[in-house]
Amino acid sequence: MNLDIGNFRPPAVYDQIEMSIPYAVSTHVKTEVALDDGKTRAPFDWDRVFRMFAAHGFRGYMGLEYEAPGDPATAVPDYLRRLKALAVKYSG
Repeated sequence: MNLDIGNFRPPAVYDQIEMSIPYAVSTHVKTEVALDDGKTRAPFDWDRVFRMFAAHGFRGYMGLEYEAPGDPATAVPDYLRRLKALAVKYSG
């Protein structure tokens, strides 16, 4: 499955992601998550997400899907650097 971590709805978004990881061969990593109130958005806790993927032995592809406000031409390079750093950190 291509796991799109932004498709889960509150409450317990992170729990739903973790339950799906064993079935994933690739994933879309989003920049924001819907909070439990269903209205507010906040930055995804990428460290938490990567830790979950590593705990399940995930070795698939991770693509960035940018939907946050702001100019993607200036924001995306920083997100990609963070994505790469976490991939290195958790590739053990």
